[in-house]
Amino acid sequence: MEKDFGDIRIGVMANRFKTRFYHAVFEQMGIPRENIFWICTGQPWLKYLTEAGYRRENIYYYEVNGQSENEDLEWLRQLEQDSDALIWRIIQSDRLLSKRTRNPAGLLSRVGRDVEKFLLAGGVKVVFGELTWSVELLTYHVARRLGIHYLTPHTIRIPAERFAFFLDPVQRDFLRLGARQADWERLRDTISSMVETRKPPKPRWWFLNNRVPRAEVGYIGKFFRYLKGEMFDQTRTEYMDYNLGERFANKFRAIRRGRQLKRLPFMKSVESLGNRHRLALYTLLKEPEASVDVMGDLHTDQAALIGDIARSLPADYLLLVKEHSNAIGDRGRAFYERILPLGNVRLVDPWIDSHSLFDMIDTVFTVSGTVAMETSIAHRRAITFSECFFTKMPGVHFARDITELPELLHREDDISDDKYYAFFETMISNSFDGLIGDPLCFPDAMQEDNLKLVAEAFTTVLRSRDIREPAGISVSES
Repeated sequence: MEKDFGDIRIGVMANRFKTRFYHAVFEQMGIPRENIFWICTGQPWLKYLTEAGYRRENIYYYEVNGQSENEDLEWLRQLEQDSDALIWRIIQSDRLLSKRTRNPAGLLSRVGRDVEKFLLAGGVKVVFGELTWSVELLTYHVARRLGIHYLTPHTIRIPAERFAFFLDPVQRDFLRLGARQADWERLRDTISSMVETRKPPKPRWWFLNNRVPRAEVGYIGKFFRYLKGEMFDQTRTEYMDYNLGERFANKFRAIRRGRQLKRLPFMKSVESLGNRHRLALYTLLKEPEASVDVMGDLHTDQAALIGDIARSLPADYLLLVKEHSNAIGDRGRAFYERILPLGNVRLVDPWIDSHSLFDMIDTVFTVSGTVAMETSIAHRRAITFSECFFTKMPGVHFARDITELPELLHREDDISDDKYYAFFETMISNSFDGLIGDPLCFPDAMQEDNLKLVAEAFTTVLRSRDIREPAGISVSES
């Protein structure tokens, strides 16, 4: 691979084990270390980066501690004015931040000012990172104010092992270079078969996590690994991770809750309900996850959202609520007891395959789940509460407000094969083969073939004219 990137300098949000993945990608690309600037928390990752040969001045390291910090209200106000940031919305989307510091606004003003100076001093043109934790979201808004691109490499979900460079926290849009038209020609028959059969694939992460939480022998090894980290590696300074006590409390709480769920009145079969009622389905999302906390941050109370949906349904509808099989044990009995009294709501067995319900239901509700794409492919209506990219699929609607639901439920959808092909042609010609992943969860991400694919995608982006221009000035037409 040719290694001429000129003098472009990039920023990277270190994110736990994905830090190793990004370092391996940049090694594959041959980008000089002095042109890469890391934003990092957690002593192990600072140590990892310095041992990998990055100069200390190329790493901005921050810690979150319990001390009070005076917030710079003028700086925060100016950031909100210059971008669409809302600081307290960012804070409240991060479930751990307020547990780690007495004044999260003070922390963000300190880190934000430092990040601003760090990016400017480094001459950074583009930042790559996720948009999950508060500092990532803060950096996104700081970068926008400075005219620096912030790109989030993330799966396009269907097909799962392709990714695009998303441009915003809710994944509303993505970088459109049109560089992979040949991929569309290669994959067109696969997409055509899926559209014609109306059978969407299951995402790979569903297979990875689809199991009931239970005690396992492997927990002993994890215990000593985390204990070593707490005692010697100072992992406690990495605020976006649970400490040892929290990890084991969460795990055993999930095991206990998983057993409690067996006593709840889940319906094993729903066919008879369709004899007198039209059926809608709400699929619960796993928490905490960016799909709820960031992409759907106004609807983090999913029990309250279910109640609002139930109030908005016509008289002949029943709302089925299905727990995410990957999230069994995450929610306690009290959560479901808020739902059970709703007269037009039924809890269905978490182990029922959602795809098997598509033939019986009229509409699927989700905050921002992949199930909306699957529902569209099955020629059913989906309503989301986040304006993510797949709201452009046939039959998928974004509800800006709960009061829009009655109108959306009565809307006639124009579903045609041509609309599916247009959507997937846009997605595939602007996305890339490859797996973006934490090598701890997705070891295949570190395979040489995958690293080459991802490196090729990053190379295409860094050589594009769009990235050479300040953020907000697009040279190519979308």
